[in-house]
Amino acid sequence: MNITLSEVEEFDARLVASIKEKQQQIDEEVKQIDVKITDVLAYRVLMPWLGTKRDDASAQAFTFYEFHTDKGLVGLRESGGVLAEEGLKNLKDKVVGKSPFDELIRQDLDTAYWDIVGKALKKPLHEYLSAVFGQSPPYRKMIPVAAYTWHRFPDLNGEGEVNFENYHEHCQQLIKEHGFKVIKLSVVDYEPMRYIELIHRIREVLGDNVDIRIDTHGSWNAQTALDVLKGVEACHLEYIKTPVGGPLDYQFRSMHRLRMMTTIPFSSHSWLPPFLPRPGGSTTLDQKLDLKLMGKYDPADISAPDAYVGPLAMKRIYDVAKFVGMGCTQHSGYEMGVNMMFRLHISAFSMPYQQNPRLATWSGPIPGLLHALDAHYNQWKDDVLKGGKMKYIEGFLCIPDKPGLGIELDTEKLKEYEYAEEMARRHASYDKEIKERYVEATGWIHERNGWPRYTGRVHSV
Repeated sequence: MNITLSEVEEFDARLVASIKEKQQQIDEEVKQIDVKITDVLAYRVLMPWLGTKRDDASAQAFTFYEFHTDKGLVGLRESGGVLAEEGLKNLKDKVVGKSPFDELIRQDLDTAYWDIVGKALKKPLHEYLSAVFGQSPPYRKMIPVAAYTWHRFPDLNGEGEVNFENYHEHCQQLIKEHGFKVIKLSVVDYEPMRYIELIHRIREVLGDNVDIRIDTHGSWNAQTALDVLKGVEACHLEYIKTPVGGPLDYQFRSMHRLRMMTTIPFSSHSWLPPFLPRPGGSTTLDQKLDLKLMGKYDPADISAPDAYVGPLAMKRIYDVAKFVGMGCTQHSGYEMGVNMMFRLHISAFSMPYQQNPRLATWSGPIPGLLHALDAHYNQWKDDVLKGGKMKYIEGFLCIPDKPGLGIELDTEKLKEYEYAEEMARRHASYDKEIKERYVEATGWIHERNGWPRYTGRVHSV
């Protein structure tokens, strides 16, 4: 860093105080609205992947919630897994009859709280938050998103396979259909050195107008990471995320060293910049920056936090990241439409950029400090939103011009993908079959700690 730790600490202190003032302003504004929660509806969903995600899942379970109020406002929430009836009863007992703006139940509502805030004030969430923080219109409506890719086994119908041989064709098809400007590779399916060949092949067929980023999910050691990075430097990667795993101190020490040995930028959702302890949702505004760790290491170029901390905490994280000279993106989980839309609103509010007038004719994909969001969204078969799965426009997803999150659940889609034990067992049985047929029978899990053995030339330094 070219600034002192005391400067970072002072900036962060002023920033947190300002954000807390804005939170108080929001609280005071919504407290004037007399509204009560009258019911909570929960919809259990089993959504198939396109293909089978590696060897561990051909479908994922979700629960979608509608928090109904006496003013006709409905807030949406999405969570992974299937909520039991007892869990729904406990949730209803806790929130029904209370204001959706009650701080004591805010975490229970999660995204539904922010959805109802926007709807109660008759503004799209990102526009409302932007106005509260003094940002001037026009507000952003389109957010760049990366296409997440990985090795895929066939789905239940024998379709959707993506393997080492056709991977580059899969990337080409994603760009042709959706206009993606960024392709992300999850690089944990083949032996690390094999990715040198694959990345070169993908760069060759995609050309230079598409960014490529890779994510090891912390599965490599420092020497392996260095060998691969040296082998793909000519491919001009956008960045590599978390090239080294292990305890945070080891991870950051290794990444700090590796950054000095390669031209490829690094990203990490552990380095946000770092907090004591790790960010934890509503507590993030009260957590201290880990200045000792910041003074010790400089391991990442790009901040990739998780949106679960909420829009105000994300504002803090991004502003501090930009203050110390980092770029900004967003880490992804298994989000479907509700959480994906929440992420879009957060990005539009907390990652604004000013277009340089000298670049008024710029036609490149993503200007400034903003990097396209990571997202699994392109890998789902469908969605349960009204209108179905959101459509990509040249690799961007659009924010509706409606209050709150601006979306509704589709009753027909909820019925079509309703969670059923029989279908869940069928997927579980198929996932087991995939492991037996493709993984255990081929020795995949026995060679090279999980990677198929690669006999090609090894790039080393």
